Amino acid sequence: MDNTAWTVNHATVDGVLFRTRPSQIKKGTITDNSCIVGWVNVEIDGEAVPQKCYGVIKQFYLHFMYPPSQSTYKLTVKKLAAFTTPWILVALCEWYDHLGEQPRTGLTRIKRNHFWQSGCPIHNMSNTIPMNVCFLPEVPFNPDDFDDDGEPVKNIKNGEYEFCGTEVLNVLKH
Repeated sequence: MDNTAWTVNHATVDGVLFRTRPSQIKKGTITDNSCIVGWVNVEIDGEAVPQKCYGVIKQFYLHFMYPPSQSTYKLTVKKLAAFTTPWILVALCEWYDHLGEQPRTGLTRIKRNHFWQSGCPIHNMSNTIPMNVCFLPEVPFNPDDFDDDGEPVKNIKNGEYEFCGTEVLNVLKH
C-alpha cells in the first residue's frame, strides 16, 4: 500500500512558520514557533460551541486522501499548491485550557487540559490563528526568595535564581 501520510518537522500556515517542539529545541532558535492558538468545537448541552484552545506542537502529520500522483520528494508549499490530491495538515499537540486574563498584566492565562489530551490531541492546522505565541509560567521563581518589592531576600547572585514554574501559564505574543 502506498503512503498517504507523512510526518513533518515544520510547516507554514498563512505565511507563519511553525515547528514541532523537538525540532525547535534541536534547532536552538531564539524565537519559539512551537505554540499555537486555535479553535475547537466543544459540546455544551448537546450543542457544538467554538472554544479557543492553546497547544504545544509535538508532531505534524500531512495526510493525503489517496496516494498522490505527483512527486512528494522535498515537499514545499509551492509543490503542495499544485497537488490535485486532497490533503490536510494536522498537529499532535499538548493542550491547554483558556482561564481568562491575568488582572494585573492583562495576559491570557492557560492551564494543561488532560481531558483533551486523552480524548483527541490532533488539531486541524486550518483552524489555527496564524501567529506565533509562547507560554511562560505565571510564577516562574519561588516567591519566598523575594520581598514585597521584588528584591532578593537571600544572598543570591544576579541571574542565579531557582526556576520553579507553575501549572498556570501566561501566553505571550511575539
